[in-house]
Amino acid sequence: MKKLEPQHLNKKASKLMLKPKYDGQINSGFDSISGRGVNIPHQFKSWITCSPFPQQAIADLENLLEHFPDCLEGDEPGISQSLAVLGYSHFLSRRLIRHPGWVKNLRLSNNLEIPRFDAELSETLTKRVESKKTWSSEDLKNLIRSFKYQEYYRLTVRDLLKLATEEIILAELTSLTKITLDWAFRAATLEARQFELSSKSLISNEIHPPFLILGMGKLGGQEINYSSDVDLIFVHDENPITGDEAEDQKLRQKIARTFIEWCTEHTKEGFLARIDMRLRPGGDSSALVLPLQQVEAYYWSKAELWEQQALIKASYVAGDKEIAEIFFRSINPYIYRKSVDENLLEGVIEIKEKIEKEHLQESQLNVKLGVGGIREVEFFVQIFQLLYGGIRSELREQNTLKALSALTQAGIISVEDGSTLKKCYLILRKYEHRLQMMEEQQIHTLPSTQFEQQCFARMMGFCSSNAEADRQSM
Repeated sequence: MKKLEPQHLNKKASKLMLKPKYDGQINSGFDSISGRGVNIPHQFKSWITCSPFPQQAIADLENLLEHFPDCLEGDEPGISQSLAVLGYSHFLSRRLIRHPGWVKNLRLSNNLEIPRFDAELSETLTKRVESKKTWSSEDLKNLIRSFKYQEYYRLTVRDLLKLATEEIILAELTSLTKITLDWAFRAATLEARQFELSSKSLISNEIHPPFLILGMGKLGGQEINYSSDVDLIFVHDENPITGDEAEDQKLRQKIARTFIEWCTEHTKEGFLARIDMRLRPGGDSSALVLPLQQVEAYYWSKAELWEQQALIKASYVAGDKEIAEIFFRSINPYIYRKSVDENLLEGVIEIKEKIEKEHLQESQLNVKLGVGGIREVEFFVQIFQLLYGGIRSELREQNTLKALSALTQAGIISVEDGSTLKKCYLILRKYEHRLQMMEEQQIHTLPSTQFEQQCFARMMGFCSSNAEADRQSM
């Protein structure tokens, strides 16, 4: 397996800043657009020329002009900002063609530099739900998906134009995912119980949540990708819903299945999330929704070390908050032990070696699971959390970077090591985002051909003749 070293990879990328061989085709595309009497601002021309896929950007621009003839009118900075995804994210460019109004709204918003988290995102989606008294299942699914992708568009522009740090982008993506999952859960609960999807019922959330939804992995850690699986666990407290225990159990499972369908179904507006339920106690062999006492008993008596490690990132996503409070009070002493088994460190190393072995045959560099990759930073942090979290409560952080900072402040790792790991982690997460940004696909391996490497290097912002200076500014 190749060793993944961010500094080395950046230098390698900087050597790939070859001038595109298709300059003539790019200029021909610009001339074709100008021939329609459309003026392309110089700043935007430069942006497209430096993009990883300029020919695709021009084709997408021509399609967008068919639906939104005024998209190149207005102030030059506003044009370059609102159309920044062209040549970088083809799946978002296609959505702009379906929703040209998003471009206009982004220009008029005047708040592109301001992050949007749970409260503001929920308020925006609430107003959209309020626009109709009742909703069909299909229309509401499309509304929530459209909201997700419009926010993806805003976030991608912020990301590409460096209007937010990588940490903020990760947090915003996580907030967006949690809010859309929460609304899907509200709708699925009503639909499974054969209630009307009225805006009043959806907004008030007047039906008591039938269970708790826990987020694991990157969702739980507030560090989700542009194209992540969403790892979830469903827990209920056995309080009656209908008064019939057997019927209640069936209803909870039905609501869980309906919720998963609400998230994974592909409609004309796309999908909401890829749901992965394999981290629940018992995995695929157990019910989708499990009673709290059974979950607690499983972790305390049957769970393996990797399951203890995975719980470090567990956090509330949606549903019953009271169950969440009970669950975390019960499970924290299991995750963070006052006295640590001497075999713990060996066990974590075995898990890591098993993952590495599975990827030994890969010829490409895997930014997530490869040697020196994202998972190695996470493992490093989590080992110390398991070792010292029982006696140092400040280490009990779901987020990798917050936990890394806490380890540094506690003096458990040096400031220099903490700074290096943070820098490496963030650049690797940026690689991961750029790999997934083009087509919303789960990609973790760096490209292998020279042409693909050149495109990816440009995706990372290496476009000038002084590529090393570009690298240092990242």
